Amino acid sequence: MTIFEQLSNQSIILNDTEKKIVDYILQNFDHLGTIKNISEDLFISPNTIIRLCKKLGYKGFSELKYTISQNQPEKKDDAGNNYDIKEFLEYTFSINSPDKIRLAAKTMFDCNQLVIFALGLSHVVALDLSKKLVHLNKFVFVPDDRDNCKLYASNLQKGQAAMIMSLSGNTDIMKNITYIAKAKNIPIITLTGWGQNAVASLGDINLFAFYNKLTVNHYDVSSRLGLYMLTELIFQEYIKLYYAQEPV
Repeated sequence: MTIFEQLSNQSIILNDTEKKIVDYILQNFDHLGTIKNISEDLFISPNTIIRLCKKLGYKGFSELKYTISQNQPEKKDDAGNNYDIKEFLEYTFSINSPDKIRLAAKTMFDCNQLVIFALGLSHVVALDLSKKLVHLNKFVFVPDDRDNCKLYASNLQKGQAAMIMSLSGNTDIMKNITYIAKAKNIPIITLTGWGQNAVASLGDINLFAFYNKLTVNHYDVSSRLGLYMLTELIFQEYIKLYYAQEPV
């Protein structure tokens, strides 16, 4: 079992503060700072982090951080890579908490309308998810270009939820949309590429897809397989909620 699978393991009983630490680690494992950095970011004591490390079977934070560094997948910017499709999917699965996936589905289920913001190749993933949700009587909007994305973002209101898909998580348009949704207190679900990015830093529920960046003639053709996997996992949890509400 990798460290990421261990952190996401439901059999480990965690309190709310420990869950907050685990979520922080899962979102920042590729640039994890010192125990002092984490305690300051989360407004908790270093001893709380140390107790969690021991609960997970480590002597302390240093051993946990070393294990993470040894298990961390390498990320390359060229077409060559050391991972096949199966491993890409396994990494994507291992770095996402099942609780987060269920929470994303619950947030979508509870909202009156869902707006999915996605451009480029990610837009196709968004359309696939939206069509499935429509069959379950969910009102879903997927703006089809930059201008419409800005328009829908500026008109977000109470009762809606926003899902933002972006592999880089750092494009100006997606950052602006996330800022707007945040300012409006709209629940934000982010599906971004693995690693630190601006969109995920502002999201309420953040899920990550492991991917290898690939460009052809200056165009991004990176695989969205990880995003597809995340939307499928969310949709399966959504279906459970949908059927649970139906009278027997």
